[in-house]
Amino acid sequence: MRGKERKNLAKWIFMGMSAHSMIKPCSNVSESEIDNSNQYAGRLITRLITEDCPEQVRTASEVMGSAAFEQAFKVVGELAMQELMAELSVG
Repeated sequence: MRGKERKNLAKWIFMGMSAHSMIKPCSNVSESEIDNSNQYAGRLITRLITEDCPEQVRTASEVMGSAAFEQAFKVVGELAMQELMAELSVG
């Protein structure tokens, strides 16, 4: 993934967290922004699975079954959180 994609994934993770009942009062993220971010993440993940890494996806799913996708999404989430936390103003 490229730098801009990692930043947009970080934004997607934040927007998902902003819906949490404890966080929502501190955030002014609109439903439209959430929808746009969800669509972006869906397109990115679809591209990664179908265009960028189809052989790896096939191999991983043959070896691990559905757990391969769980692990992949875990890694994507961790990468997005790393991107969020790497910002000097955050930590």
